[in-house]
Amino acid sequence: MATIPSGLSGGSGLDINGMVSQLMQIEQRPLQILKQKEVDYQAKISAYATLLASVSGLKSAFTALKNTTIGMSASSSDSTFFTATASSTAMTGTSSIIINNTATAQSIYSTRFGSQTGSVADLSVSGTQKIKIQVGSNTASEITINSTNNTLSGIASAITGANAGVTASVIKESSNFVIDATNNTIVFNDGVANRTATITAGNYTGAALATAIQSALNTAPGSTNTFAVDYSTTSLNKFTIKNTAGPAVNILWASSTATPQQFGFAPGTSNPAIGAGAALTGTDTVDGTYKLTLTSNSTGTANRITLKVDETGAGVYNETGANIDKYGLSVIAFNATYNATTGATTGGITNLTQSQVGLDAKLKVNGIEIYRASNTITDAITGVTLNLLKGDATNYALASPVSQTLTVSLDSSSLSGKLTSLVSSYNSTMRALNDLKGNQNQRGILSGDSTVTTLKDLLIKLTRTMYGTSATSVNNYLPYIGLTHDKNGVLQFDSTKLSSAYTGSSANDITNMVNNMAGTMESAMNNYVTSMIPARQSGYQTSLKDVQKSEDRIASTLTLKETALRNKFIALDRLLTQLNNTSNYLTQQMSSLSSIFGGKK
Repeated sequence: MATIPSGLSGGSGLDINGMVSQLMQIEQRPLQILKQKEVDYQAKISAYATLLASVSGLKSAFTALKNTTIGMSASSSDSTFFTATASSTAMTGTSSIIINNTATAQSIYSTRFGSQTGSVADLSVSGTQKIKIQVGSNTASEITINSTNNTLSGIASAITGANAGVTASVIKESSNFVIDATNNTIVFNDGVANRTATITAGNYTGAALATAIQSALNTAPGSTNTFAVDYSTTSLNKFTIKNTAGPAVNILWASSTATPQQFGFAPGTSNPAIGAGAALTGTDTVDGTYKLTLTSNSTGTANRITLKVDETGAGVYNETGANIDKYGLSVIAFNATYNATTGATTGGITNLTQSQVGLDAKLKVNGIEIYRASNTITDAITGVTLNLLKGDATNYALASPVSQTLTVSLDSSSLSGKLTSLVSSYNSTMRALNDLKGNQNQRGILSGDSTVTTLKDLLIKLTRTMYGTSATSVNNYLPYIGLTHDKNGVLQFDSTKLSSAYTGSSANDITNMVNNMAGTMESAMNNYVTSMIPARQSGYQTSLKDVQKSEDRIASTLTLKETALRNKFIALDRLLTQLNNTSNYLTQQMSSLSSIFGGKK
């Protein structure tokens, strides 16, 4: 069958497409009505989604006001000494504070090392050694030292990674070699007696230190030996000591203030020998001055550091012999005794040096002396947290020391902030309700909807509802604390009214009123959020699905109907064409007959 073009078709002159289109417009009216309903339902579903988001925000604002407690503030007369905060359990008033010292975290550091990558432990005797580090009475952490971490930086990383409550790091003191009274002697024995070589204090390059060591060895009292010392000549960045003349000698690191690790010599050897004409070269390159530092992660006297060493690797920390000398892994051993007042070390094993004492905070609160391990003190004054920042021991020792004043007072600022947020959420929800409901000039999407109407009525009554239980009736309504509606129904908050009312017993009345209001309104909003609005959305979504199904059915029927109409008009067109052709033929025949018979006279 040939395709029928637009406009006239066949030979009859019928406008098939136009007639079918006009007839189908009539048939499509039910479908158009359903399409309009679909648009309306979708708009309502979207409107309820907007309303749900707004009401959810308002609910959160009411929730934030639930369980409101009486606001208290704490202030310091000198915030360089301490700051403070107060909870609802605090009592208004003042207290005197005098701080002798804040709580401090202990820090200790090692002797000097010539490299952060050189050997610390002597693994030639035992390839696996151990350290045990502990903070106060906390559980000790055991760390294995072997070829994978036997360096200053490796040990620092292992200690920090053990989570023992200690932070370890390596500090580079200088790119040169620092010599002072703590590390300036090398003791050697020449077979007759111990000789002490004293190096002049200074900050040396490698070559300059080699010269200074040579001078000290050659001028050691009683020695007849002659030494030659170089840096980098025999081996790059290593020290070499040569016994050029005199008897064989033994270096006695145990009696020296210097350590083998400082100059890069093998650790753990207490008496390396240098024969006549022989030389001793360092096993590690050295390039400056480094120290291992350990700092307790917690303040207070109860959180001091203990570091024990086991050079056998058998887990025996007996703190004797090799486990406490200073020329192997034991160079970092530390288990000190302390002065009870100052925290200074007084004995014990101190191969590390204390740079900062670990002390409890010492202060007087209203004349009573107290000690605390932390600078954050929560249990000295009920409901108050003190944050200590500095002390003044000189002032503290005076017969009449100057004190700082802690002032605790009622504070409405927290409640004020929450009420400000409530006003913002409330007015946002009311704007959404007004837009969805519409007005006399323009209907809204949800005009006449009962859910919108009841919700708006509920919110408008907010400032007219009694929520308090005070004997004074005015105290039971929100306008008492500055929450009011203007003539347009917009909620407003005057924080100065709240501040003025927030005094004495009124603060408790206000707290009760706010809690009652917040609890009541949160419950109401929750009903809208979890039940009423979702139910309306669900109803429209069901209606939308029903409409869409009806649309599909009608569209399918219309397609069939259009096809049937088009086929009927095509058939009619053909019939009319045939009749028209027959008529034309008959007309032609009659014209011919008329010409034949009508032409005779």
